[in-house]
This record gives sequence, C-alpha cells and structure tokens, in this order.
Amino acid sequence: MVGPRTIRELTVPTIAAAAEAARRPAPEIVVTAAVCVTDDVTRARADIDRVLSWYDDKPAYIAAIRREGLELANELAIVGDADLVREEIARFAAAGATTFAAQFYGNSDERAATRELIGALATESAAGSTDALRWVFATEGAGQEGAPT
Repeated sequence: MVGPRTIRELTVPTIAAAAEAARRPAPEIVVTAAVCVTDDVTRARADIDRVLSWYDDKPAYIAAIRREGLELANELAIVGDADLVREEIARFAAAGATTFAAQFYGNSDERAATRELIGALATESAAGSTDALRWVFATEGAGQEGAPT
C-alpha cells in the first residue's frame, strides 16, 4: 500500500538497482489501489475507510502512508469523477508502475462506472505501446471482509 511518490522515489530505484546488480532485467512494479468513480467522494471515502482503517495503526503502513504526505490509509484510495481517477492512475504509471490492480469500491453503479473506466484505460494502454501499464482487475475491495457493497 503505497502511492506514486513512494513508487518513484523508493520502490523503482531500489528494485532497479538490485536488478542491475544481479544482471537481471527490471521486474514488474505492481500497484494495487482502492478505486471508486463517484460524485459522492465523502461517502465513498467513508465506506472505503471501513476496510482500509485496519492499516492506520500498523507501524509499517503508517510509515508508507506518511511517506506520501497523508494521514490515513483511505487517502491512498483513488476516489472521484472519471477524469480525476484517470489522472491519479496516470500518476502511478508516470512514477514507474508497470501493472495496476484496481480494487473496485462503491455501490453497484459506482463499481460499474469504475469497471467501465478501468476497462477503457486498459484498452487505451494496450493499444498505445508494448511498455504500456498492464492491468489486473479485482472486485469488491479485493474480497476483503467488510468491503462496502
């Protein structure tokens, strides 16, 4: 559970240096994030917090959250209208992520809108280049107990 800053400043340089030292190709950098396309950001974040708040008192996760300049795990979730969600996901790709695993949150309409956007992004990405961001889909908050429905 990290954001684009950690991917760019810590994860990619560390993994790239290790791969180079081992004379191996750089491995994939897989990012997973809670995603919800919605017009009701406050409610959606509150719903996501029911699942992600578990991370808020774990020292390793606290450090990762703070590295992003955030206070709570639910602030790492990508929540907003389709344009904002698209921009936030693009930040992960720009930071060096190679694969994005979206965990869909929200009510049924929001999950459908999120799936539609992620599907469009995956199609655009696949058509764009061989280095495009790869996509993995998870649903219902990755099956975590307490995931909002």
